[in-house]
Amino acid sequence: MNMKKFALSAFILILALSVIAASVLPATASRIKKGQTTQFNIGRAGVSFTKSQFTGTVRLARTDPSGFGAVNHPKFKYPLLDVRLNKSNGEKVTFVLGAVYVYFLLRPSEMRDWEQGKLALFVYDSWGNQWKECYSFLVSNHGSTPRLACRMRTFSVFGLAEKKLDN
Repeated sequence: MNMKKFALSAFILILALSVIAASVLPATASRIKKGQTTQFNIGRAGVSFTKSQFTGTVRLARTDPSGFGAVNHPKFKYPLLDVRLNKSNGEKVTFVLGAVYVYFLLRPSEMRDWEQGKLALFVYDSWGNQWKECYSFLVSNHGSTPRLACRMRTFSVFGLAEKKLDN
């Protein structure tokens, strides 16, 4: 009887964890090799590696901003972009090496907001439990959709949000 209860409890625990994982785990996973220059995107956001310093798996997910209980909470335009990397041996990578950029594609109205200083990229600082503005710059090629980008320092969660303007 105890073995059946244990098996049932284990099954329920596994089922519950899989439901939680489905809502938390990334929607895409892509392989990257050291020295590779590539980009990965999900929706209107993505990450770009220039001569990657890593070999492993890049995981991207779009997450809901309401799941973060940060002490400050900007007004995000879209779901957040969660960027994670695991080395080939499965080890989680926290700090970025080399030129790795996160970006969000801008619509014309967002382009105007950015030009007026009303829009920025933010990164979640889990140590301080707060959102920090990530120094952003515009990337636009002839005829392509403009991107607002910032250089990543840690693999984390990023968002496109309205800036609080000083009055």
